[in-house]
Amino acid sequence: TLGILGSSILFGLAHFPTRRGLAPWPLFALGLGLVLGLMYVRLGDLLGPVVAHFTINLVNLRRLGRAGSGESEEAP
Repeated sequence: TLGILGSSILFGLAHFPTRRGLAPWPLFALGLGLVLGLMYVRLGDLLGPVVAHFTINLVNLRRLGRAGSGESEEAP
C-alpha cells in the first residue's frame, strides 16, 4: 500500500503542467496512479496498466492538440 501511494504521488508530480489551465492535472494523475497501481496488484502484471496509460495518453494528447490548434472537439 505504501509503495502504491508513494509511486502515485511521484506519478502526479511527474505530470505537473507548464500551463496554468492544466493546474488540476497532477491530482488527476495521482488518482490515475492509484488506479493503475491497484490494477497491477489485482492483475499481477503490467500489461493492463500499460495499455490503460497508453489509451488515456492517446485520448488526452489528441484533445490537448485540438485545444491548442483551435479545432473543436467534434472535428474528425
